[in-house]
Amino acid sequence: MVKQTVGRARLESQGGVPTVNRMLQIGKGILSFAVELGYLRDNPLEHVRALPYRQEKRKRLFAPTPEQVETIRSVISNSRKGEQYLVRLRDRALVSLMAYDGLRPSEVLGAHWWQAIDDAGLVRFHFIIDKSKTPAGEDREVELWEPVRRELGELYLAIGRPDLGSLMFPGVRGAVVSRRNWARDSWLPALAGARLVEGCEGLPHFGAHKLRATCASMLGYALTPKHVMLDFLGHEQETTTIKHYLRAFRDAKARAREGIAVEEQILQARSLFEPDVADRLANAG
Repeated sequence: MVKQTVGRARLESQGGVPTVNRMLQIGKGILSFAVELGYLRDNPLEHVRALPYRQEKRKRLFAPTPEQVETIRSVISNSRKGEQYLVRLRDRALVSLMAYDGLRPSEVLGAHWWQAIDDAGLVRFHFIIDKSKTPAGEDREVELWEPVRRELGELYLAIGRPDLGSLMFPGVRGAVVSRRNWARDSWLPALAGARLVEGCEGLPHFGAHKLRATCASMLGYALTPKHVMLDFLGHEQETTTIKHYLRAFRDAKARAREGIAVEEQILQARSLFEPDVADRLANAG
């Protein structure tokens, strides 16, 4: 009786209906091919109709704001002290690269130092993308904003100027950091801690990949041309990420970030948590 009640409740809430409909569609296609080959006389699923499904209205697009990103970075600072100093620098730099330079987790977790440091040991002005999940994402150069350049320079010096062919963010025994392990050990605890900070109580759950939407929105508020933004994020055509850019670009006249450069947006958000760092970067010659 309990099982029947649970099953009825799931059906009434339409849980799993899209998956069932997709399975029916696939099944019809397979059986139709079997009929064509002569293995079946007719398709037993031919007259089976898809289950009715009322799609819920899509929620408003969410992109973490620079202030929310800095809240997460601040939580990392407070929770990663003492012997984990290098881990703290690593995690903060990872978040900055994904949120402000729009790098995919796969692009940054497997990155090597030569992509950010030149032969003279200086931080590049553009981060070189070596491998990406899409052709448009590969072999591109993404501008490193000055606050992010400073972070990478600090991390590079702190770990003793490693060989440029070594990983920027090595994991256990020098292997590439597992995206799942990093999310479990660093990202999710920082996200949970950020919700305890005043003003971020309603911060929703999201993965690190969503930080690319932050970059897209910031480029939109900075009134960056669309073709430049597409190249920056490594897209050939519009995707969900681009919608964040378009929304920010269209709303820029009604928002406080209108026409403000990305670097300035970073500094403004960072000054809420690290005024000394923000002032140092702003006054750097």
